Amino acid sequence: MSLMQTCADVQAVVARARSLFGSGEAVDVPSGAPNITSAAQAVMTARSRTSELSGVGTTSYDAMADRAVPPLTTSATSDTRLATHMTTAAAITQAGAARMEQIVAQTSAIAKVAPMAKSSADQRVILTALRSQVAQTSQLVQATQQQASALAGQMRGLQYPKDAPAQALDHDLPQSPPSSGGEDPPHGKDPRYWIDVTKIVHVPDGQLAPNNSTQIGPGLFYPSPDRPGFATPPPPPAQWPLDMNDIVQPGPGKLGPYGTTELAPGIFAPTPNTLWPEPKWSPPQAPIDIRDIVQVPTGQLAPWGYKEYLPGWWAPDPSR
Repeated sequence: MSLMQTCADVQAVVARARSLFGSGEAVDVPSGAPNITSAAQAVMTARSRTSELSGVGTTSYDAMADRAVPPLTTSATSDTRLATHMTTAAAITQAGAARMEQIVAQTSAIAKVAPMAKSSADQRVILTALRSQVAQTSQLVQATQQQASALAGQMRGLQYPKDAPAQALDHDLPQSPPSSGGEDPPHGKDPRYWIDVTKIVHVPDGQLAPNNSTQIGPGLFYPSPDRPGFATPPPPPAQWPLDMNDIVQPGPGKLGPYGTTELAPGIFAPTPNTLWPEPKWSPPQAPIDIRDIVQVPTGQLAPWGYKEYLPGWWAPDPSR
């Protein structure tokens, strides 16, 4: 194969790789989180105004509000994370497009000087430069694919509430017939969805979380429910469930109690001893259901009946 043909082939390879990144223009990523958050706050405000009233209608409305706020808050949190992931994906694509533009320009410059390479030594220099361009292109495409796959996994792990069956305001008159067969335990009572401390993954800032995982605290991730490998088939009951009441903050500069591990800076929780066998823990008084966790931005109200178990992260409080 002639040197000029090799130049043409490499230019074609580089051009195809460049086309994978699209235009590389900035993308405006919209988010529906503010509207959903406003809806949740409106429901909570209305509920607070009916707290001193009584009657069947008020009771039914309060129950409806209590059911509505957690899904709305979860949706708003997921939309915020989705917008963040989309912005990151756009930035990765833009950076890849800019780097590919440089590689295309460098390859074109090499191809232009190739006809002047008459000696074997000069031609080897050209071939070496072309191989370098192909290698850089391959590395960039592979790195971008890996980043995109990791982001896609986190997007798939976002939690969005499923549609609930239609329900009459008076709970004695259901509009949808109850499903037949065995019913799953209610949220908070199903050990399969309690957070198991041995499955919590710490992810440092700037690094991507594992695929199909959901954030449950500052830098903390957990296998997502309703995802292959976790809930299909259903997971086994948590052997070492995290109890909200066992999370402690000893104070600045102090160590956590014996048998605990630092979950977040200055915050500790019990962990099983992996070196010595120990009996299963007793059932938790305040388990944390992975399906009900919400992140509440600073300055916003948490759903009624929720308790903050880690800074900015809330779950239903069984005592309420």
